[in-house]
Amino acid sequence: MNNLLKTIKHDLSVAMKIEIELRKQGLTKTSRFDNAVAHKTVSRAIISMIPELGKKPEETTIEDIYKLLKKYIGNEKRDSYIFRNI
Repeated sequence: MNNLLKTIKHDLSVAMKIEIELRKQGLTKTSRFDNAVAHKTVSRAIISMIPELGKKPEETTIEDIYKLLKKYIGNEKRDSYIFRNI
């Protein structure tokens, strides 16, 4: 498994822990909470897109992860554009 994917998985774990801790403290209306949820969402999305490559996670390259990130960003831009024009 490449280091970028390891970092994404680690970041997902950290974001989940932060989100849980902030929920326990009742701090769900803070920017820190919003950032943790956003980070968790992006990390999960990238990890879940790996099967689209036809590879196992340990077979992915940094270039594969970059492709997934570009695709994710493109989808977000498209969704944002569609949502704005409704």
